[in-house]
Amino acid sequence: MQEGDSSHQGPKKMKLPKLETVPGTAINFTKIPKNKYPDNATPQQITAYSMDSSFMLESIIQSDYSMNKNGILGEIQFSFICFLIGQVFDAFDQWKKLVHLLCSSEKALNTYSDLYMNFISMLHFQVHEIPEDFFVDIVSANNFLTTTLQEFFSNLDCGNGDVKLREKGLKFRDHLTRKFKWDFTTEPDDYAPVVFAE
Repeated sequence: MQEGDSSHQGPKKMKLPKLETVPGTAINFTKIPKNKYPDNATPQQITAYSMDSSFMLESIIQSDYSMNKNGILGEIQFSFICFLIGQVFDAFDQWKKLVHLLCSSEKALNTYSDLYMNFISMLHFQVHEIPEDFFVDIVSANNFLTTTLQEFFSNLDCGNGDVKLREKGLKFRDHLTRKFKWDFTTEPDDYAPVVFAE
């Protein structure tokens, strides 16, 4: 046997195939604007738009869903199914982005109260479709959904808009608290005041 003969070095380790998306077959998700504020916004406006995502939501609805604003809920549903059944990470990422966008748009609660009524119903069923262990590992571990929904419920509490929407949202909050023992009353660490030592 010559030196360098690999015939007795054991079986080769098999590698997973490198999967690449075939051009033209990628899921065409709605692009989320990078800027939360319009061009030429003043510093004061930038601050306001950064605290309330209504401008971004309005931009997406006008550009992609002007014929049917509920179409954005269809994309959330589609993203949810793709990540839950197809294990598509990009779909999970899109689902998170769109859910957060709607939850952090305070002014839009008054403008699109019908859309938000449907959004709450949709989230109610989605939360119940996620297997418990999967839910803990992927969603709760990152604390994404609880903090996002906390912001949403806080916006509903502070708003002076549609009474039925507020009632439905707070019933949903109470249901989640009973079922999952999620606490929506404790302020997240990100929002807690910073205390400086003397």
